[in-house]
Amino acid sequence: MLHTGGESHDKTRTNESLLHIIGADISGLVHLASDVRLVVTVTEQPTMLKLWDNLTNKDKAVLCRIINNESNRHKGRMHVGLLPFITIEHVLECLKVDYRQTPDPQNNRKRRNARLQAMLRYYVPSQENVFFAYLSVTKVIKHFGAHGERGKVMNFLPVQKVTAGTRWNLPSRSYIPDDDVHVHPTVSVSIYRWEGSGRAYWRICCDKRYWLAVHTWLRDNCT
Repeated sequence: MLHTGGESHDKTRTNESLLHIIGADISGLVHLASDVRLVVTVTEQPTMLKLWDNLTNKDKAVLCRIINNESNRHKGRMHVGLLPFITIEHVLECLKVDYRQTPDPQNNRKRRNARLQAMLRYYVPSQENVFFAYLSVTKVIKHFGAHGERGKVMNFLPVQKVTAGTRWNLPSRSYIPDDDVHVHPTVSVSIYRWEGSGRAYWRICCDKRYWLAVHTWLRDNCT
């Protein structure tokens, strides 16, 4: 059966609208194949499907309630069937708003919110940047040790504030996100390919904000 261009355009527009309703982040490439199957390219932002099996039915119901109350995009339309398609980043934003607006006496509600935030943050994409370089094996071991893949703290990089789980707050008598931890960024290295003569092609992982500084330090100290 042949389809005219107008029909394909209408179906594409309809499917785009449906995907926006369920919260998928569309990068722009949507088209219909010859057998009328929808082909979609979406962003790599993880959705709630990644941790679906780790959530209890109570957790799912709580998340739907919070999204319905705090989300401008999904207010009043969220249910358990749509929750797996919502990005983790968006759910985290709704949890943060709900946590701030929850009165302190409601400790159980705030405690559950803090636990869900800690669980979701584990699945948020990191700001990691990966690049490759030819380095001296001897010098890399000197600075990173025998297990460079475990990472090395780079004290010359600026201290950054991170969230490390939850902590007990005595005034409110509840758990709150422990987001006041200051650490130096780490850099990890691993051999990608041996080159011989004491050199190798290394895979380097670091925060993408500092990759240039890390690249310069490795050039000066490990080549």
